[in-house]
Amino acid sequence: MNRFQFRLQKYMNLKQQQEDLQRLAVAGAQAAYEEEKRKLEAVNKGIAGLLENNAALRQKGLDVELLLSAESYYAFLISRRQEQAVAVESAELRLAEARDKLLAFQRDRKLLQRLRDKRWQGYYQDFLATEQKNLDEIGTARSGKQGRRLRRSI
Repeated sequence: MNRFQFRLQKYMNLKQQQEDLQRLAVAGAQAAYEEEKRKLEAVNKGIAGLLENNAALRQKGLDVELLLSAESYYAFLISRRQEQAVAVESAELRLAEARDKLLAFQRDRKLLQRLRDKRWQGYYQDFLATEQKNLDEIGTARSGKQGRRLRRSI
């Protein structure tokens, strides 16, 4: 009997490679998302630290120049937080898109894998049937020869 050969094996291998590449893309998008999130947390910590510092400065006494520079820095941090929030959202969308693509590649590969498994089961059943047929023929031939020997000796 011929060897099992899945005609779509090359296509299945291509889908597996695409899935592996997409896994890398998801990992990259996840790292970018985490980095943007870390930057946003750093900006939020900076704002909290500045507010604490301003409260301490106001209790000690009024240094107008320092308070004005702190307020302009506060305005800068607020705008930076808004920009960073947009960057985090963008990175999150890219991550979601990468995950969706990965799921599509996984579905395609799993579909091909199920098809290959079904074809393999069919091939294997045919192989077993052929083996059984061959064994039956051998058994029939052997019993036929033994029967002839017994008849001759009697």
